[in-house]
Amino acid sequence: PIEFDIHDNAIWVRGNSDAYNKRLGSIERDKVYKLVYHVKFSTSASKGLLEVWLNDQKVLSGFRPPCAMMNGGSSYWKGATMYCDPRIPPLTVFQNAHRYGRTFESVNA
Repeated sequence: PIEFDIHDNAIWVRGNSDAYNKRLGSIERDKVYKLVYHVKFSTSASKGLLEVWLNDQKVLSGFRPPCAMMNGGSSYWKGATMYCDPRIPPLTVFQNAHRYGRTFESVNA
């Protein structure tokens, strides 16, 4: 599993609860961010892949998560699910586009 988290004024990606946790970059309130990610799901940790761009800058390249990204041979995407840290005040998050493509250029509109 792949999870994007926002805490400590930064955006992070982690997987399988605590198998990995990587800081992707700093964030500020009231600012719009573009997040693009490339995922190769696999039942084998050595074959999975995760790459991330934040505002058109590649911030994670060629990362092979140390855990399989498919549970029981299958996986799914929860594109609109948001979990918020209970220590922060209420917030609003707008997700204005979800695109599927085979290249960075095809989804980076």
